[in-house]
This record gives sequence, C-alpha cells and structure tokens, in this order.
Amino acid sequence: MKSSPGPDAASADGASGQADERVIRDRAYRILDAAMQSRSALRLRLVRRGFEEHAVERVLDGLAADGYLDDAELALGLVRSQLRRGHGQLYIERLLRARGIPGTVIAHVLATWPLEEEIDAARHYVERHLHGDDRQALKHAARDLLYRRGFSHSAIAQVAED
Repeated sequence: MKSSPGPDAASADGASGQADERVIRDRAYRILDAAMQSRSALRLRLVRRGFEEHAVERVLDGLAADGYLDDAELALGLVRSQLRRGHGQLYIERLLRARGIPGTVIAHVLATWPLEEEIDAARHYVERHLHGDDRQALKHAARDLLYRRGFSHSAIAQVAED
C-alpha cells in the first residue's frame, strides 16, 4: 500500500508553488513558535522535512522581511540569557556558532559587547558558587571555575584579582 505524503512533504501532485510556500511558511511558524531559530537552522529543519530548497529560501526571505527571522536579535538574546546563567564570552561564541548564527553577526555582537558585562557576570557567578576564607585557594578556584564556564581570559584575570 502506497502512503500519501504528510503535510510537511513537498507537494508531488503539481500543486502551485504558492501553495507549497504556504505549507512551508506554516511549518516555519510552528517551529518558530516552539523556539527562536537562526535562519540557517530553520533552513536546515525545513529542507530535512523534504521541502524544496528554493521555495524554502523564498519563505525565509519573507519571514526575515516581516521580522520573524533576525539572527542579530537572536544572538543578543542568547548572550543575555547565557550571561545570566553564568557563561562567558568563549562559551557563548561556541553556542552561537552551534545555533547557526553567521560569523559576521557573531563578530559584530562580540565586538559591541562590553567587557564590563562579562566581568560583572563572572563576579556574580563566583560570589554565588565559591565561599571560604583562604584567599589564595579562592583565587585558584575562581580561575578554574570561570575557565570551565567559558569566560574570557580578561574577565578571569580581573575577577581573580579582585
């Protein structure tokens, strides 16, 4: 018995390109409702579902024009979120790359990111997780902890010296 294609499959029955794009757009909205995506991550998910790449690109262009896809805004949101969770610049950079944020956007976000924000996040993280009276041991533990959390060398040095 031959199974019919699911609602996500690209139309094989010759339906118009506009109908295909409507299906793609609907799927994209459902994906974006669950979690914000980078353009490349959303493209990959839609293509893996069997949609034609050119149609996916047209839909993504429309979503970007309508403000539903914004890699720079996604990157800034991830930076803020990860700082609150106690992660540093190096960790966040790797996360942005893994989420499909383009290198140019990452470079811009990191270039405009004040070191003071990372230092404040590192201080806060150390204050929450390290306690004791032995200053030398605390300094060493802070360096180790912040290194594992992906903080920059500048932030680590500043916090360890304080």
